[in-house]
Amino acid sequence: VIKMLERAVDMDVGKYTEKSSSGPLILYTSRLAVRIEGFLKFALRKCNTPGQPRPRGLEFMESTKVEKAVKDLRRTLDDKVIPMLEYWIDPVRCKSVDMSNLVHAHLIYLFKNYTYEEFDYRSVSVLLSSQVFLSINHRFSSKAYDDLADSSDPSKPPPSIQIAQSEIFDIIQGKRFHILRYIDNNPEDGDAAMEAVVRVATGTGTRAEKPDKKSLKQRKWKSIGHPTCYGRFVPDTEDAKLRDGSYRKPKPGENFEKWMLRVTTKEVGIEVNVQISEFTLQNHKMMLLDLSIMKHKDFQHTRKTVLASASDVACAEVVHTTNRYHWRLVGQRYDVMSWAPDKRNYHEIKGTLNRDYSRQFPNKLRQGETWIAEVLLEKLPLILPGVTLYMSPNDQSNMPYAHLMGWIENPSGGDIPFTHTLKEVIVSHNPPVVTVFNVKEYGRRHLRTLEYTSNMSLCL
Repeated sequence: VIKMLERAVDMDVGKYTEKSSSGPLILYTSRLAVRIEGFLKFALRKCNTPGQPRPRGLEFMESTKVEKAVKDLRRTLDDKVIPMLEYWIDPVRCKSVDMSNLVHAHLIYLFKNYTYEEFDYRSVSVLLSSQVFLSINHRFSSKAYDDLADSSDPSKPPPSIQIAQSEIFDIIQGKRFHILRYIDNNPEDGDAAMEAVVRVATGTGTRAEKPDKKSLKQRKWKSIGHPTCYGRFVPDTEDAKLRDGSYRKPKPGENFEKWMLRVTTKEVGIEVNVQISEFTLQNHKMMLLDLSIMKHKDFQHTRKTVLASASDVACAEVVHTTNRYHWRLVGQRYDVMSWAPDKRNYHEIKGTLNRDYSRQFPNKLRQGETWIAEVLLEKLPLILPGVTLYMSPNDQSNMPYAHLMGWIENPSGGDIPFTHTLKEVIVSHNPPVVTVFNVKEYGRRHLRTLEYTSNMSLCL
């Protein structure tokens, strides 16, 4: 296995690519080496337990040779494989989120067999930064088996991390207590590990990158002091009441609703939650952009040109309101806003119709404005039955066209949630043409859509 792993590493081309056999081969041999290491460690533990017989088949196992093999295998993984994988996902060279997810999952997997006694800064920082990166950038499957089961087309599977998701969750959960214990016992390594998480999660650097001590002062990270917040780490730059957990204490006369609102909306600049692998920046948790937005037709141009047709993109909430969602794409300098359908009935809102359109058609037409009635009056009952149109009180006698507006009542029980639709009618003088537009709301902007024209070659 060691020889297989070394020969696979020798084939490295500096990055992971599916078109080359070196990348998948390196990841496969790495997974194989970890599984072999786990079996050997289990065998050593069972064979070296005083007072207990050896398991069947391992009666003549030479523990010294097995211990040497385990050390050689781990040395190869630590000295060759881990630095190579971290080189692959350097944000300067790697722009593929799917590939980064794949490598981060394997980085977590390489520490599957670590015990607490083997933990050091690198293992803690890799486990923390990789699990936070996956929680932000990987869309985990809700199916019981594997993420490949989520695709209806087997020829186009979703991006896979090539490791069972349940196994990744098992590793993260199994190492969580050891990580917290190590950080408590080694606060300086914990501070450095938290800074590594920030760099990896925000894409501003690598895990192994050493910060410039001259320009940035090393922050001290501690878990929030309240018993219910153990594992939520914040730096010493945060508010003192947040760091000691006193903000969670109820104030005199405060009911549960007010307490819950105050606690959940407490302003947090930056937080690393080790318990649930979450990273919070400026009071907003980083996450993947909603799948419905990724597939929306209005987002496809940006997805193809800016995001290079990425299957997922990380984002952070800016501000959500009742009818509007606002996200900021991480590292892209783009904001995404999505509006819920506007269910207001504008016909009932005073002032919706332009106040300048106060003259009812065809009443009080001037002598020179009879051309409007000649063009429109006969067609009006056919194209806009029951609609009362209004026009500007200004003289339209010598104008090239006239502009009229009015409401039409929608049929009840249809798909349209509104009871009325605003109609705009453009009547051209010469040649005589009637054009009717629907005024529709889209992204809280009111736009015209062509509904009818009496002359296709001359419509606007």
